[in-house]
Amino acid sequence: SSYVIKSFSEKPTTKTPSWTFDKLTPGEEKIIKVEGSFKGVTGEDINIKAVTGSQGGQIGTIANVYSSDSKDIKLIAPSLAVSVALTQETGDISASTILPGSRVRAIVTYENKADVALSISSIVARISGNTFDKGSVSVDGGFYDSTVDTVTWDGASQDSLAQVAPGARGSLIFTFLVSPEASTDKPLVLDVKGVATTLDLTKEYTIRDSKSWFIQGGAQIVAGIAYKNSTIFNSGPLPPVANQITTYTVTLSAQADATLRNAVASLKLPPYVSWKAVVLDNAAVTYSDRTRTVTWNVGNVEKNSVVKATFQVAVRPSLTHVGTSPAVTSAVVFEGIDVVSGQSIKDSGPGITTYLGQETGQKDISNVVAE
Repeated sequence: SSYVIKSFSEKPTTKTPSWTFDKLTPGEEKIIKVEGSFKGVTGEDINIKAVTGSQGGQIGTIANVYSSDSKDIKLIAPSLAVSVALTQETGDISASTILPGSRVRAIVTYENKADVALSISSIVARISGNTFDKGSVSVDGGFYDSTVDTVTWDGASQDSLAQVAPGARGSLIFTFLVSPEASTDKPLVLDVKGVATTLDLTKEYTIRDSKSWFIQGGAQIVAGIAYKNSTIFNSGPLPPVANQITTYTVTLSAQADATLRNAVASLKLPPYVSWKAVVLDNAAVTYSDRTRTVTWNVGNVEKNSVVKATFQVAVRPSLTHVGTSPAVTSAVVFEGIDVVSGQSIKDSGPGITTYLGQETGQKDISNVVAE
């Protein structure tokens, strides 16, 4: 079992948590409130203990105990359950990420787990994280307060909440737009609180649920080709000639709007393209003869930065390529781990051909010609 602390009435001195005070005068009382929730198994016994005393040699330790108290608690199944989930236009949302610019549907589910009917006086969902468009919030049967970013439902707005039979459950829905410029560093958080009473008002139940979703970052990989406009010396005929070798410089450029780790880019070479083992700036680019795969171990990529790798290949086109610009590489795949969310970010870019773009000038030097 564990106790998840949500708030303190007074900031603790250490993470334990513990509190240190300069002094307490005779008769003075000090009250510290800790709010949180237990996580464990129904029927599990938990002991809570508090100790006061003189400070020991290190902050947070006690040398002489003045008094102590403990309480035994048994975890029971809640009489009221609430939970929150998200879906978006593109389908179900993964465990921890959502797409920027997407319209999100929040579903708050409630269930009466008691053996008597309950009246749910309120269910409040609070959105935080500054990742959404406040003007886009739309609530089904509730009220959105934009000053505190809460959505509230009660028995007055929802007849279904006034009396909930044992075992009955229902759902409440609101939608909003995730900002296209939402930061990948800050999660979107939904806190839900439900309050219910028995119909005779003798018992009150409060239950909470909280979930967070990080904004999924994006990545981009682009491949380029050059002959003359290159720091690597290339040779061979231009336009390329069937059954003759022309070397080209390939440059991969990668960037992401989130900081990545363990980033890797890869592509494959067709049978008529060979690896020349020339790589600029000691980039971690390797080639596998068995799979004909070029792999760039990019490593860490800082947010919004651009990283590049440049290497050389040789192309020997065949007669079947005459009149075309044959492919030099397959599509390029790029993947890394977002250091904030821990989620994988992927992108793929089109492969390149012998088409040289700006280097062609007045004469087409991209298409293969016959000998």
